[in-house]
Amino acid sequence: MGFLDELKGKANDLKDKAKVALDESEKNSNIKKKIKNEETLSVEEKVFFEKYNKQTVEAFVIGEKNKFRPTKRTKHLIIDDDSKQWTTVKTSNKTFKYSELLSYELIEDGESVTKGGVSLGRAVVGGVLFSGVGMILGGLTGKKKSKNFVTEMKIVISVNNPDNPSIIIPLVKKKMKKDSKDYKKLAEDAQETLSYLDMIAAYEEEKISPDKKPNEKSVVEELKEYKELLDAGIIDQEDFDRKKAELL
Repeated sequence: MGFLDELKGKANDLKDKAKVALDESEKNSNIKKKIKNEETLSVEEKVFFEKYNKQTVEAFVIGEKNKFRPTKRTKHLIIDDDSKQWTTVKTSNKTFKYSELLSYELIEDGESVTKGGVSLGRAVVGGVLFSGVGMILGGLTGKKKSKNFVTEMKIVISVNNPDNPSIIIPLVKKKMKKDSKDYKKLAEDAQETLSYLDMIAAYEEEKISPDKKPNEKSVVEELKEYKELLDAGIIDQEDFDRKKAELL
């Protein structure tokens, strides 16, 4: 056999191997589709799949079920409703189970504004987080005089995970007026993130106490609370009317 014939023979071998590899890859893809569609595999297909992928069909199914595929996203939070996992933009290389969420807190200039978590609900601590508007109103209260500016605002999330026990999401890093458009936009982003964390906490709360009904206030009680906020000048008539329309 001449040198040229030898090269042709090697080229044909490579071509045949490439065709076999392509056929096996296509066959593997088709089997994966059958598994995802919960179709029954033949013994031959199962043996081929496990040899080709070096894992059992059962392990593949579990892996697919736990694979993180985002279904909801805010500026800071990413959620997969199907696998019940979440992560933050800051920790996007690591996902957390819904059950790993312990608590979360919005902190402004060292003071807690609102906090929540499983079995905690969401409680406004130093200000008013008005969900209908999607922004923080009023500002911090207490012994300190309310300021019209903020120098730092962040969300702190506590997680039942030794590798990431605490996640800090910085929102404001420099002095900013509270009546500025930038602050209001950051506050809206924070509210959206906190609302999704509320959703995760509520889901876990339901798992813990499936027979326990949510702590719901009557419409009259809620209207009374918002009327008090209106009388105190924390919200205006437009905000009150909007909330009243939502409740009624």
